[in-house]
Order: sequence, then structure tokens, then C-alpha cells
Amino acid sequence: MSDYCKSVNYITRGSCCYDIPLEETALFYIRYLCSWPIKKMWKFLEKYLTNVEISVTSIKRITYSNDTFIKIKICGSSDEINKVHQILVKKLKKASVSILKVSKRNHKYNFSSLRHNQSESANIDLSNNYNKKVEEYLINHGVILIK
Repeated sequence: MSDYCKSVNYITRGSCCYDIPLEETALFYIRYLCSWPIKKMWKFLEKYLTNVEISVTSIKRITYSNDTFIKIKICGSSDEINKVHQILVKKLKKASVSILKVSKRNHKYNFSSLRHNQSESANIDLSNNYNKKVEEYLINHGVILIK
């Protein structure tokens, strides 16, 4: 790795250094697209992101604790990244899309917090959130919960 990449805020751990500034990089984690191969995701991005001026650096499939994510690394301005996020949420209605702006400290993401964030911001009602539903039921029926 060059000294230039080390001296400036560039991705240096967990990803290769492609001379991409951190403030122009975002990671998208898409959940509930288990049957989609990476080729299908590339075709989807080519079809729907033609008007957006971004570059897709990588697409990877990640499996963690019986859960599958598609990780997309995108480089572009913050406005373009927000447009991509809106398009993904709009077109992938049954999936859960999370965006992570890359910084030097957070590009190695914690999957348990990712799953928690996606379950809170999911486009669909998650039926496996049993404990939360039980807790809401008890609170609605006057039971005081001590945490």
C-alpha cells in the first residue's frame, strides 16, 4: 500500500485501498434476497441506476448466523448515494436495505447491530420478532415490565 493512502483518510483495513476517499464511499447491506445471485444483482443495478453517477466497487454475499446479506460498495457524492438508497428501497419492496457511510472506524461493521437496525427499518413486518410483540401485548394490558 502506498504511503499516500496511509497519510490520507482512505480505507486501509478490511478492504483494499483503491484510492477512494472515505467521504465518497457507502456500503449498502440488503437483507431478504437469499435467492438472488450476484449476477442478478449486477443486472438489477445496471437496469435501475443508469441515471445515477456512481461507481459500484464491489458486490459480495455475506452469510452470518444463518442470515444472508448482499453487501454493495458504492462510490459517489452523498446526494447520489442517497438517490441510490431511495431507488433500492423503492424497487426492492420485500427486502430490507441499510446504508452505512464509511469512515475509518466503522467500515468493519458489527452484524448483530446491522440485523437490529434492519429489523427496525424493514419495509415489511417481521413475523419473527416474537419477544417485542409479547412485550407490547403485556404493556397494553397493564403489566409493568422491569428491565
